[in-house]
Amino acid sequence: MSHKPLETTTRLTSTEAAPSNAASLRDNLADHNLVTFKSHHQPLDPWAIKEHVGHSVNYRKMISPSLDQLVPEDMIRLYAVCARFPQNLGDVVQLSGSG
Repeated sequence: MSHKPLETTTRLTSTEAAPSNAASLRDNLADHNLVTFKSHHQPLDPWAIKEHVGHSVNYRKMISPSLDQLVPEDMIRLYAVCARFPQNLGDVVQLSGSG
């Protein structure tokens, strides 16, 4: 039986130093930034994006004072980085990026 790798999300705060060559990223950081990275072996496909959004929903609940007082959505930004062109995702949505 084969197993799919566990999806992970990394949190990057706006106070952490971003690499100097990542000026556009550094200038667009929110209070909370969730980053997913896909290697050559992992596709950035619609399912991976759904997982990433799901992680952000759970994260928002965790950092909020209560479920009745959720932090504003604009305090959290989602980023996806992939080592290869996300061909299957490009078939579903319009892609934009840098580099």
